[in-house]
Amino acid sequence: MNEHRSQFCTLLLGGQRSGKTFYADGKVNEYPAAKKVLIVDPDGQEKTWAKYPIISLDKIAGMKGHKRIIFDSENPDFMKTLKDNFKNGLLILDDAKTYIRAGNSFKDFETLIIRRRASNIDIFLMYHGFSRIPLFVLTYATHCVLFRVDEDPDAAKDLSRYERDQWKKRITGVNALQSEKTRFPRKLYQLVKHIS
Repeated sequence: MNEHRSQFCTLLLGGQRSGKTFYADGKVNEYPAAKKVLIVDPDGQEKTWAKYPIISLDKIAGMKGHKRIIFDSENPDFMKTLKDNFKNGLLILDDAKTYIRAGNSFKDFETLIIRRRASNIDIFLMYHGFSRIPLFVLTYATHCVLFRVDEDPDAAKDLSRYERDQWKKRITGVNALQSEKTRFPRKLYQLVKHIS
């Protein structure tokens, strides 16, 4: 990591099979083996992550290289331990909604994102769509990589009217750009937008 640059917090947004994991794995491969990369896998089912050795939560502070950890939904201190012990590397939170809604401290998740510079970590937050992202995350995101977005905020029962309206505006903007996809046939559709 270069200590003279700001650490990024990148949102990877797209429906299932849209290329988010493929893209994130490519970024992992860009990090030298000497740099730390930790992938938080929600359930151990993603085949792309299977090539990375599993590390236990109590070993994170001293870890080296590229590793993954399987999320432990039974451990109420999972996010706190991650926040307190992972430093100086790239952190990928696959299906990031999982770690907020599984009884873990929302405050620890928020602090992890806010304090990324102090911890010298870059973060990828992977979501299946706009309505899955807590609005506070947009405040701290530095980049967004948009893939195919197939969602209707009106169908999201857990969103307030305000949240629905905010996401509808964003989705409309993204879908207006879908025609850009045709300019890059047989390639991943990626729109990288600096949002800070």
